[in-house]
Amino acid sequence: MKKKLLFVNGHLNVGGIEKSLSDLLCHLDYSRYDVDLLLLEDKGTYAEGLPPQVHVIHHDTRKAFGPFFTILRQNLKQRDFTNILFRLVFLLSPIFGKSTYRLLRHHLKISKPYDWAIAYRVGFPNEIVAWTVKSKHKACWWHNGIFPYSTSQTKTLMGSWGKMDYIVTVSEGCKQMLMEKLHLEESKIKVIPNIIDVEKIEEMANTASPYPQEEGVLNIVTLGRLCWEKHMEDIPDIASILMDKGIIDFRWHIIGDGAKQEEIAKSIKKRHLERHIFMHGHQPNPYPYLKHADLMMHTSYVEAHCLTMLEAMALKTPCVVTRTVIPQDFTIDGENCYIAEQDINSQVACIVKLLSNMDKAQEMVEKAYQMVKERYSANSIVTRVERLLL
Repeated sequence: MKKKLLFVNGHLNVGGIEKSLSDLLCHLDYSRYDVDLLLLEDKGTYAEGLPPQVHVIHHDTRKAFGPFFTILRQNLKQRDFTNILFRLVFLLSPIFGKSTYRLLRHHLKISKPYDWAIAYRVGFPNEIVAWTVKSKHKACWWHNGIFPYSTSQTKTLMGSWGKMDYIVTVSEGCKQMLMEKLHLEESKIKVIPNIIDVEKIEEMANTASPYPQEEGVLNIVTLGRLCWEKHMEDIPDIASILMDKGIIDFRWHIIGDGAKQEEIAKSIKKRHLERHIFMHGHQPNPYPYLKHADLMMHTSYVEAHCLTMLEAMALKTPCVVTRTVIPQDFTIDGENCYIAEQDINSQVACIVKLLSNMDKAQEMVEKAYQMVKERYSANSIVTRVERLLL
């Protein structure tokens, strides 16, 4: 008999967690599993590429949040009684306990029993799996490169994790962090990295270069959300120092959007770098930018298991990466990339070092490519998931 699985996440818009979930769902063996996917916000871009065997259940719970009487009035006007129930459950659960979440089963269309229920991120998906779903086994995926929770938030998290058979982290670094912060038993934590589908990435990258054809010009790319963790606001400073060192024939391309977008744009203008740094915003297919770049500079301080780095390695693009709070399992300084410290001058030094020895850079990209294919193939990662689901 097929095992019945439920995955719960907020959405499938562009993002590392969402790409990881989409990749996993695209490679499961549907002769062995019946899969429901519950999305609690909007569906998102990646939902369009899911296999037809995935039964998507969608309910936008965002309409349940906000000032109480405003939400009540809006939902009554739209006759959306489900979101009114959601809000009442949130209000009542501190008084009557998390068992009130069971009232949501019918309205979320997850009343049937499952063999495994998986919260693919902490937060509301984790709460729903812990307290609402009827399942023989439960697990929560952890994708965070830091532990950002207060004492009260930690207490809430540990209460729901008490309902979980396993916590699945995407790297050994995450596992060690959770063991240190929460004193979890090692046997309760499983490590299953993200899938890197090299063939699919190569196929999507196999288009003409998105960069202008300028002889002798170096194209640098940085890809990710424009938020505090990624430290892309450092790019104008790094670029200015490169120019002071005489490296002036470069174009730095920033792919992504987020809260820091306006700050970075102002910094570029203030330093008169408009001819050197270009902000391309969100790109549905960022892989041509990675493939055709001469260098990928990753400025982030916080990563759990960085997909962007691995994707650049899969496309044989030389990488300079900033040392993250949790060490990345796959980065080896001087062997498959250069690792800079969390310091602008160190990042500049690593870029200069790479540019001064492109033969060494070519050796590194070949080692990085082979490492990605061997360690993060779909077959390898799905096998680890299937072992968990036994």
